Order: sequence, then C-alpha cells, then structure tokens
Amino acid sequence: MHFGIRAVAPVLSALVVLGVGSCPVDIDRASAQVVGVPSPASVAQQATVSFSSDVARLAQQQGTVSSRGLWENYDPVYWRVASGPALSAAAVAAATGDTKMLTIARRTFNELIRTHQRTNGSYSSTGPEAQPVDIDTMFFATNLGMALRVIGGRLNSATRAFWTRSLLAAASYLVTNGNLSWYTNGNIVIGNALVMALAFDATGDQRWHRYYERAWTFAVSPSQARWPGFGFKTIKPSENPDGSDGEGFFAEDGGSSPGFDADYAELQLSQLARLYLVTGDASVMKMLNMSLNYELRFVNFSTWALNTSGGTRHPQVGRYVPFDTPALAVAAYLCHRVRLRRYVESQLRTLLGWAAGVPTYWNPGSYYNYGLQATFMMLTGRVGPSDHRTAG
Repeated sequence: MHFGIRAVAPVLSALVVLGVGSCPVDIDRASAQVVGVPSPASVAQQATVSFSSDVARLAQQQGTVSSRGLWENYDPVYWRVASGPALSAAAVAAATGDTKMLTIARRTFNELIRTHQRTNGSYSSTGPEAQPVDIDTMFFATNLGMALRVIGGRLNSATRAFWTRSLLAAASYLVTNGNLSWYTNGNIVIGNALVMALAFDATGDQRWHRYYERAWTFAVSPSQARWPGFGFKTIKPSENPDGSDGEGFFAEDGGSSPGFDADYAELQLSQLARLYLVTGDASVMKMLNMSLNYELRFVNFSTWALNTSGGTRHPQVGRYVPFDTPALAVAAYLCHRVRLRRYVESQLRTLLGWAAGVPTYWNPGSYYNYGLQATFMMLTGRVGPSDHRTAG
C-alpha cells in the first residue's frame, strides 16, 4: 500500500513482456544460472549499502530524538511506520555487523514498544487512531518479529526477552480478539498469519505453530457461507505443486464487494515473501507464485510502475504506484523461478532510487516500506524457522 505515492507511466502487459504462464516449466524452473544476472548475494549487498545510507540520513535528521527512538513522536497517528526504517537498520546490522545500525534498531523498537503497547497486548496510537487497533497491532508486530528474527542473536538477553514478550503479547491479543477468524481483507489476514509464524519462530512453542496453521488456512479458504468472495481466488489453475504456472489473488473489499486490487495485492506479496522466509511452507510458496504471476500482468518492466486502475479499493483510472515489492526477488532466488532473475537487478536499482528520496519528504507508506523492502537484504539468509529461539 502506497500512501500518496504516484508513478505515472505507460504500462505494458507482463503477458507480452514476460510470457507469464506461457513459458515451458522446465525453462522456468531450470537449475542452471541465467547468464548475466546477479547472484542473491550481490542483490542483498546492493540493498544493504543503499538502505544503510538511507537509514543513516534519516537518523541524522532526527537529531536528539534518535536517542530515544528514530522518528518517535514524528507522527503520533502513523507511529507504526517508524518500525520500517528500524527493521532496515536491523537487517543492515545483521548483514554487516554495524553497531550503529544495531543501536538504531534497538532504541527504536524499545521506544515504540514502551510507548504504544497496551496491557492487553495490542499496540495503539497516542493520538487519533488512523486505523483499528488490531490492524496497527498486526503491522507493527510483523516488523518487530522480523527484526527479532534477524538480530535476536545480537541483542543482549534482556532486550531479546523484552521484544519476545512484546511479540507474544501482540500475538495473544490477535488470537483472543478473534482476528484469526475475521476476514478484514487479504493483506490483513496474511499479516495475521505472519504474526503467528513469527511467534513460533521466536519460541518454538507448537501452540503458535497451530495458530499459524489456523490463520493461514483461514486466509486461503474462509467459509464462503460466512465470507462470500473472500479468500484466495484462482484465475489460472496451476499444474505444478509450487504454483509457478498458475495465477490468482487474495480478495480485497473496498466497501462494495471483494475482488482484485493491484495496489493491495502488492502489499500482500511483500507479506507473503516474508511469510515464506519465516516458514518455508510449500503452500505459501504456491500462493506467492500464483499471486505474483497475476500481479505481473499489470507491471511495466521498463519503469516498474504498477497499474492499479479499476481495483476494488483503488478504482481510479490511470493510477500508478511503484512496483517495489521484494516478492519478485524471493520468487526468483528462493522459489526457483530462474526466468525472473534477469529482472531483479533492474527493479532493485529503480526502487533504491525511489527509496533514496524518502529522507527528503514525509510519507508514511514509504517509511513503512523500508521494513518490507528489508527482505532484499535477507535473500542469503535462512528459509524456515529459526534455530535460535528465546523462551517466551
């Protein structure tokens, strides 16, 4: 989701540019490297260098505020977006050992937890509520959990335990609040599943794995008697178990009826990419591949603009946003979509250019996107549950 970002450009159909869904499977999943494309380590390094510079500039701009936590009190309504650059800082610290980035991440998450977590485990604004508390809770908890995953081993035991307790309290709130069986929208239910997966990742407690399975099953296939039109919708069935030759989307409803919204589908993809990193779940890979294939129909591979016209939540004609999700890279390198690898570097260069401009203006969506795009720095990390866990 992009708050107030527009990137106007002509859009080419990915069915023409890429041939999505029409190329032979043995080509799409070939084991050989495509000549002239960067390795995942090279992609991760490019992202690390650029985001390190961006986060350092943001921290410098905040002056004394950064001693308490980056961007704290910068916007009391969209407070959770401060966790985006903080997660990027955590990923940089994990990749490079940079102690300044580690400090930035630690101070920011500590301050956000202390300021915004309530006794029932939820997180909420200190000012007017921009969104319901359960949505704020999910979006912040996913970034906190990802940060704990990438730098948990570098934190002192007290901080690690503090973050873990906070994450588990948020996950418990979502369970007791009924969010695992309430279909707000596709991007939200995927996020709820990610929170449960991160709680399991942090602790190894099978209770959280059961909650993850419950949340993920509901996200994909809720009762149609109760939630008609919601869930994952197949456009083209996949003959491959990994979904690499299929197409589909998770439904989003803007108030009329559930259906496809390209803008929110991009947010879904970013969350699916993280969910696959955390779980290694084959069913997540399938939904990621099928969702990406359908979304690429609306992407211009020259400008990396995404045409969102006619969406259920963004019906405006001629509306474009940056296609900056790391899902393309995750599918290319971690889901064995070798044909896609030739496009990753071009997309990354373009989005790093966009991201470099963020420190010059305030945009909540762009700040939060720093956390989503931190996944680029995790391409050489583990897929699946962590070996290092903290008892909750």
